[in-house]
Amino acid sequence: MQKFSRLGRLGQSLASRRQLATVSDAPLSRKVEMTNWEKGHYINYQKMNENLQIVRGRLNRPLTFAEKILYSHLDDPHGQEIERGSSYLKLRPDRVACQDATAQMAILQFMSAGLPSVATPTTVHCDHLIEAQVGGEKDLERANEINKEVYNFLSTSCAKYNIGFWKPGSGIIHQIVLENYAFPGALLIGTDSHTPNAGGLGMAAIGVGGADAVDVMAGLPWELKAPKVIGVKLTGKLSGWTAPKDIILKVAGILTVKGGTGAIVEYHGPGTESLSCTGMATICNMGAEIGATTSLFPFNDRMYDYLAATKRRDIGDFSREYAAQLREDEGAEYDELIEINLDELEPHINGPFTPDLATPISKFKEAVKANKWPEELKVGLIGSCTNSSYEDMTRAASIAEDAMSHGIKAKSLFTVTPGSEQIRATIERDGQLKTFEEFGGAPSPSDSTLRAPSPTSTSEGAPFASIHLRLQPWVRAAQIASGGLADLLIIDPLDSVASAPQRVATLRLPPGYTLPYSTFLRRSSDNLQSILCDDNDALSDIVQPTKRRATRRVLIDTDLDMDTRSIPGLDGAYDDDDSNISIDIPLALATTLNSLQDLWFHANVVAGQWDRKDVKKGEANSIISSYNRNFTGRNDANPATHSFVTSPDLVVAMTIAGTLSFNPLTDHLTAADGSKFKLKEPTGLGLPTNGYDPGQDTYQAPPEDRASVTVDVSPSSDRLQLLSPFSAWDGSDAKNLPILIKCSGKTTTDHISMAGPWLKYRGHLDNISNNMLIGAINAENGEANKVKNALNGEYGAVPDVARDYKKNGVPWVVIGDWNYGEGSSREHAALEPRHLGGAAIITRSFARIHETNLKKQGMLPLTFSDPADYEKIGPNDRVDLASTELAPGKPLTMTVHPADGSKEFQIPLSHTFNEGQIEWFKNGSALNTMAKNAKQ
Repeated sequence: MQKFSRLGRLGQSLASRRQLATVSDAPLSRKVEMTNWEKGHYINYQKMNENLQIVRGRLNRPLTFAEKILYSHLDDPHGQEIERGSSYLKLRPDRVACQDATAQMAILQFMSAGLPSVATPTTVHCDHLIEAQVGGEKDLERANEINKEVYNFLSTSCAKYNIGFWKPGSGIIHQIVLENYAFPGALLIGTDSHTPNAGGLGMAAIGVGGADAVDVMAGLPWELKAPKVIGVKLTGKLSGWTAPKDIILKVAGILTVKGGTGAIVEYHGPGTESLSCTGMATICNMGAEIGATTSLFPFNDRMYDYLAATKRRDIGDFSREYAAQLREDEGAEYDELIEINLDELEPHINGPFTPDLATPISKFKEAVKANKWPEELKVGLIGSCTNSSYEDMTRAASIAEDAMSHGIKAKSLFTVTPGSEQIRATIERDGQLKTFEEFGGAPSPSDSTLRAPSPTSTSEGAPFASIHLRLQPWVRAAQIASGGLADLLIIDPLDSVASAPQRVATLRLPPGYTLPYSTFLRRSSDNLQSILCDDNDALSDIVQPTKRRATRRVLIDTDLDMDTRSIPGLDGAYDDDDSNISIDIPLALATTLNSLQDLWFHANVVAGQWDRKDVKKGEANSIISSYNRNFTGRNDANPATHSFVTSPDLVVAMTIAGTLSFNPLTDHLTAADGSKFKLKEPTGLGLPTNGYDPGQDTYQAPPEDRASVTVDVSPSSDRLQLLSPFSAWDGSDAKNLPILIKCSGKTTTDHISMAGPWLKYRGHLDNISNNMLIGAINAENGEANKVKNALNGEYGAVPDVARDYKKNGVPWVVIGDWNYGEGSSREHAALEPRHLGGAAIITRSFARIHETNLKKQGMLPLTFSDPADYEKIGPNDRVDLASTELAPGKPLTMTVHPADGSKEFQIPLSHTFNEGQIEWFKNGSALNTMAKNAKQ
């Protein structure tokens, strides 16, 4: 019985069923489908077990659960070198999952390989391209209209290449995977950094770049540097206001955003028995915020119950037969061990601006005052991919019901984002959704990128859109005019704001009109309302394109040939130097607009998927969410927003109070009748009593006749672009390379390749490259998107300078700081530098996924052997790279030519290339290597 002492009821069950007591007795050869949505794809526990026995014989030591999953999926268990933290494992994942933003490039790359069908079961999930504005069906309808050509491409390509397709509105990729595809002991890779969510069901689910996904889709083994294993031993039991989210918030505070890099976080111990399956998924989901390769929990009865509730009891039964291998061996050793007593764990709030600044609730009020964080809470948000389970929603609803029973509702704006159509339909059926609506919530479509839906009761004022033509050159005046805009107003802020780094076009939006090309919408200032008022007729009295008034010619920098002479109502002048265009606009309006300096905002903060209207740009404010990330500008593109992450329970409680200084464990609220009361501890159900309601059918299965399917890609599309191979290495050292930018401080993939409006162009490499590094801070001047062009000495936007270097045949490098490329798995952050002529990214350290993505695209991700050498390089220096020295385990020499003319010096650079990855570099990319090998 001691053998199963840590498996709780499951262990007792196994011990009492003698025929299932050991793996050797279990009928592991029987066929059990991986999912209810596919036929012919079976769980191969027998093969996994055989591989494990081979590895056990070689290593002769106890294994962690993480090791068991990885080693059971080895391509060559006999010959694979195995050493945690150093060797590269070649693995055979069971499945691939892609979200719509990253799937575009992954499928485009797969198409270029010329294969007729994916070799590994794959699904695509449309969840990232929906922007929250008014919520619900309207946002979904708008997304379908705006993203039609992308969705058509994904739908037809999935049908062509035998890929399961989840349509817009299905829900968040991670929730769909948990509900339908995850199973204990499996290995899945997904093109999203929060793929580890499935670790809550005992699966090693790892976020990767699209190039890695292409390898597996094509049937090649997937390569992963053997991760170290960090053990987190849980004892005690959660109770009261403490939620599963608090475990990972505590761990994040211990390990920091880079403490899990190169490691799998493995939770174990008796405390795991008090956690629901979805609670464990929440913890694993946010492991991405500490840089972990993935996170996972051992198989237990709570996982079995979840499998049964999601109509996969047969998988649960099969997992019980393999249960001995679905947990760590007795005596397994960890590279690092953290112990947390759940009986003593407090609720936590992390942030602002980073997910690892952890503060227990008992000290949070003091921290708010000490740090002068905005105390008033503007918005509370629950749901999204981290905390949108049925348990989360029922606990949150219980708090809202308690408040309403005392006659009060949410004081702050409150929004709800269900994680999937199944969750949305179930909480609608069971009444929680109605509770949230009565409480003050604004429900949104089920979608991962609905960072927050805009409340339906918006602030008064006429909306306007600011479009950065330099950064979005494909937004043509002709397109805007033909889209229904009667008046096009273009001005040059440099006349009034000498330091403004970008010129913008300011457009009036008629009521009810949606501008698909806008980067950011917000309510107008009081000054602007006097000109751009809600009434179209009033505006027409001021601006009549058909009436000639005194005009002013305004010069716009567009980086695009644009001839507006054919646009009715506009007098345009074509500029053949591919940089400028001049347009006449009413003088009075131009003068008034030029005086409104508060209209100009820097392009580096335009990110996120929340069209927020309750605060002005740059206004300091606080929001709190149950999401996973809170980097600057992540949620609403406002760098002054202080974003905090916590459990849904605390989000609802603080939304009721309307202040960050509220502690529901100790503080009282005032009821409608004036009496004082404390909120009751939240209660909820781990699983719905009446089962899950599947809601609408949003799945598209591949057709039987795939040969007749034509993939829909328009050659004139601004959003999709077929790929051309990158050029191979020329075999020589790189000489006299300029430094495009020396990045200072945190440089996440959001800084390198922003999301928000740029998500629309994930399938068009050249267009999306216009956002490359526009959020990175230049160490030379402390500014974003302003770097010196070494060829002409002028300052310009980062993408512009890179394009100029490329046009002149000059490769360049980037100098980065610590943990460069942390955050999401988006491979565009690697594709864009390669496309615009980058040769190397040289940093103090890399986030794992981004480093691999750079290698896949034929770039050199290098690190300072001595991190202090970062300080020796000036942003205007030139460097030589001894590329011919590239060899596994050996440093590479960089020669620095100082800009001040002082003596050159050398710096050793480290790397993690192995022989196979060096071939990627030599051939120009991993995809080139794949194509080359296919021809041989």
